[in-house]
Amino acid sequence: MPRDVGALTPSGRPGRRLAWRCLVIACALLVPAVIHANGRPPATNGVHFRPGDNQAIYVSSTFGLLVSSDGCHFYWLCEDNIGYGGEFDPAYAVSSTGTIFATTFHGLRVSRDGGCSFTTATAQLPPSDPGNISALYLDAGGLVVVGEIMLVRARRPRITRR
Repeated sequence: MPRDVGALTPSGRPGRRLAWRCLVIACALLVPAVIHANGRPPATNGVHFRPGDNQAIYVSSTFGLLVSSDGCHFYWLCEDNIGYGGEFDPAYAVSSTGTIFATTFHGLRVSRDGGCSFTTATAQLPPSDPGNISALYLDAGGLVVVGEIMLVRARRPRITRR
């Protein structure tokens, strides 16, 4: 006759399986688990709205961008997809058409398809072109969307030699 996992052995003690299960559950409950996003606890650090659409919400976080078109259901855009990583938190802006702009150390990243793909603004221009900002660090303080025109303050990194 099969024995129930929780059944008592002839000696009146719980079976070995039950004892092991209790031990594993106790250890799992006693060991604190800390989840980190890039070496730090996950956190949100900004909420953005699409101009003219009070249902579209964009929540920036330490692990990417959360996007909702209806204000209830979110999907996640990971950092790798946007084009950054580590402990850097980009500044975001959203245009009235839903174009997402993100500042990175490698230029302005732009998505015109809801975050499915990002490209670096002006990367198609030759490196010598003064309009090419693809290799510039973009200051979050200069990120402004006016209609479909993105205004941004860019600066070249300073290299000091000794």
